[in-house]
Amino acid sequence: MNLPVLMSKKKTRWLRAEEALGSAQTQIFPPTGPVPGDVRQGMLGDCYFLAALNPRGRNRRVTRCGIVERTVDADQAEVSGSEQEGVEVVEPGSTGIDVKPLHHGSVSAPLVGAPHLDVEVEVQLPEHRIHALKTLVGFLAGGAYGLTSVAVGQPLDTVKTRMQARPDSVSSSAWRVAWDLLRSQGPQGLYRGGIPVVLGGTMFRSAQFGFYEAALGRLRRNTPTYKFFGLFDWQVVVAGMTGGVARGVIEAPFDQVKVCRQVEHEWSMRTLFNGSGVTILRNTALFCSFSVYRDLLPQFVSSDISPFWTGALCSNLAWLTIWPLDVIKSQRQSGNYESRSSASLLLEAYRTHRLFRGLLPGLARSTVANGCAMVAYKKIEEMADVALPKWR
Repeated sequence: MNLPVLMSKKKTRWLRAEEALGSAQTQIFPPTGPVPGDVRQGMLGDCYFLAALNPRGRNRRVTRCGIVERTVDADQAEVSGSEQEGVEVVEPGSTGIDVKPLHHGSVSAPLVGAPHLDVEVEVQLPEHRIHALKTLVGFLAGGAYGLTSVAVGQPLDTVKTRMQARPDSVSSSAWRVAWDLLRSQGPQGLYRGGIPVVLGGTMFRSAQFGFYEAALGRLRRNTPTYKFFGLFDWQVVVAGMTGGVARGVIEAPFDQVKVCRQVEHEWSMRTLFNGSGVTILRNTALFCSFSVYRDLLPQFVSSDISPFWTGALCSNLAWLTIWPLDVIKSQRQSGNYESRSSASLLLEAYRTHRLFRGLLPGLARSTVANGCAMVAYKKIEEMADVALPKWR
């Protein structure tokens, strides 16, 4: 490796070591060979040396570096006096590098003539880029969740909605509603309202997870943690409500069209936001509940529970928590109860024991759709965990 030397004549320029010292075999280490600590970020010449070893370090900060000594096991490294295994730590403040929370990644290269030693360089990515990447992953994973949920769960959702909001089906069983629909319209009847769900479902489910991750990340960085009764994390509650509101605002018009299609009622641009208030309220409570249950689940269930059952259990508990709101939401959006307020419909549902109307097909849909969707969500997260470090 050539050591740069600063020479001054008419103007200053950098010379290679052989130019300055007249030798093509200039030694940059003592005759006894390199030892940990010889190469340090911030020392004259060493930055050039490290930059040559790490061409991938463009637009990044080299904040830790050093020479590491191989042990008998070539996969392990050890540096005397270092708190971090395998790296001679250099304080960022001593190198003029801004001290900020950064994301770590490292590369290493063997030293020629010293096979028992490596030069290891740790590069770090600014915090704001890490948060942006995590938010993007949240939106992409949420999109995968939405697409999977729609593809798997739409038939049962159609049955559930007709039981809740179609007057001639409010007293029929789930089996009777499904059979009548199959007999009169065929399998495609079960996918009534599927197009608006495909168009909007991916967006609003992507939004709920994306806004949730963004809000939770900001709360984690800027506010103190606290759990009510030692269980309920207030930051998860607030982030869940944020994701639910985002979902409700986007979902309301798409869901109104979907419900009208499912109960075979005409819709128009004028009715597009019918029931939007109760839809946003339902979604806020729904996704907040889902987030809380997802946060609580590891405290009560084995940590090796599969993503399928994580999604199924948490979504079913969330739906059970807010189901009466879903009944009223479907009725308000259907166009069959235009003269009724949400409060009057809720009171009537209570009096007629229909607060949990459509619960059976609804929970069946939730189990299959959200279980499969959570598998897709986790798959995207796992792919991101593997791909993003390589991209960075």
